[in-house]
Amino acid sequence: MQVTDNTVNQVVSEVFSTMLGMEASPLGGHSVAHDGTWIAACIHVTGACAGSIVVQVPEPFGRKAAAAMFAAAPASLSEAEVKDAMGEVANMVAGALRLALPTPNTISLPSVSEGKDLSVRVPGCEVVMESWFTSEGAEFHVTLLNRLPGK
Repeated sequence: MQVTDNTVNQVVSEVFSTMLGMEASPLGGHSVAHDGTWIAACIHVTGACAGSIVVQVPEPFGRKAAAAMFAAAPASLSEAEVKDAMGEVANMVAGALRLALPTPNTISLPSVSEGKDLSVRVPGCEVVMESWFTSEGAEFHVTLLNRLPGK
């Protein structure tokens, strides 16, 4: 993938501002791992380039973001609604980032998972960029993976 840190920072900030009314600021480096439950939404890119884009957030922040998206109280949302909202956030981030990638390219529907000590691995891919952000007192990250040749 041929996307810069600045591109990712701008896209994530715009998506969070526009979709959720939340400010998302880059942390400028790696953060410390957090305990607790995480939600990861993954979008795959195919075409002239191949890889994946993963948005991973702590569950309480995902619930807060979903509440902002649905204009609802965080406690009133089901787990499915929170996962759907995070899938849509990942979809919007990937949709904007794909404009900076070689064309033609397409993106998949999101896959969303949740768990404690969650780690996302896409076989045949390597991490090319991980950008950490802060919003509403929480830290989250966006990871770009590139499919290895022949995989």
